[in-house]
Amino acid sequence: EAALWMQSPSKPAHGLDGVGVPREWRRLSEMHEAIPNPTILAKTVKRAKVDMVKGELCSDDVLGMLSMLTTHESNIHKLFLAYDIDVGVYAVRVSVDSAWHYVVIDDYVPCGSLVDADDGYSPELLAARGPLYSRAYDPNELYVALLEKAVAKVRGGYANLNTLPLSLAEREEVQVGIARQLTGGTVESYMLKSTTMQHVLSSGEMWETLLRHSLCGRLISCWREDESITDPEYRTDQNLLVNHAYTVTGVLVVGANRLLQIRNSFGDGSWEGAWYNLKSEVIRAGRQNEFLMAYNDFYGPEGFTRIDVVDVAPQAAKSSSLAKRALPFHCGWRDVDVTRPFAYIFDVTAQNTQVVIELVQTSAKGHGSQTSTRIRDHMLDDSTTQFSDDEGDSNN
Repeated sequence: EAALWMQSPSKPAHGLDGVGVPREWRRLSEMHEAIPNPTILAKTVKRAKVDMVKGELCSDDVLGMLSMLTTHESNIHKLFLAYDIDVGVYAVRVSVDSAWHYVVIDDYVPCGSLVDADDGYSPELLAARGPLYSRAYDPNELYVALLEKAVAKVRGGYANLNTLPLSLAEREEVQVGIARQLTGGTVESYMLKSTTMQHVLSSGEMWETLLRHSLCGRLISCWREDESITDPEYRTDQNLLVNHAYTVTGVLVVGANRLLQIRNSFGDGSWEGAWYNLKSEVIRAGRQNEFLMAYNDFYGPEGFTRIDVVDVAPQAAKSSSLAKRALPFHCGWRDVDVTRPFAYIFDVTAQNTQVVIELVQTSAKGHGSQTSTRIRDHMLDDSTTQFSDDEGDSNN
């Protein structure tokens, strides 16, 4: 396990500045004094002020991605293919080279800090023996520590999650890589301060784009980036953390006002400009770590400078061996529970798109026969369409 802290020769670490050195490794399943009822993700309707706590590792990009995933909490559960909390073994789904794989981890995590050794480190002291790196605010939730460890294993060690010594361009590369590994999907970035984006923003075209992404269930994060700022706790006059991942959880219209609902899952930094204090009346989820922000303020001088949109890739359906492949236009698959050989639902987000779709599967009766559904020259608008096979050996 110590090898996960040390840097891999094939994947040299970015740097150890900002990485706490663990004093020991402990099993999450054995921390009964701190984790009495361990679970992957607790079924909590109303969360605390923060969802996650960053430890002595600047793995902000991992936490930012986990914050996006918890927008739809089923995304977290789908990453765990199989696990046994009592035994402490987990199979975690990850995407490598655009294909789904899995990585097996145990529940040993770095604990305690060698920095405290001269201050009378006591193994009996609970606070000193807890997880050294990232964890969920709810001590019973294990998903943060486990997924951080899974990503560390894929990327060559915990030190390779440290983004403190990186430039913005290097951080963006790490962010996109982690997003692809945990979602298998595509990442689209919008640089809000670029000259070409100004008309798109002021005309409201970007608002329509964000609304469409939100309605389609895509994951949206936003950043206020500044290359000159190296302090991870630096805030703007309106209390936004700089170079810190925020998650867009809602695109709302209140009267004639266009608002964005934004969450800060870790760290203490929430917008304190206009609209922020209306959250208790408007925000649907009722999370304490969310705030509202007017669209014009969102991209204004005191707002954000970059948006990332992640389209989560489909995962293999348990009810069928038919592989789901990307379609040539922007759409997304959704799994449905079925008892027949196969049935899929997909959301078409392109308007007036002329397509030819063919789904083919070998018949369950064998003999090499096939069942297929084919739609020719069909004009599709923003709708949800279901295709399923008909029983029998003849083509339809």
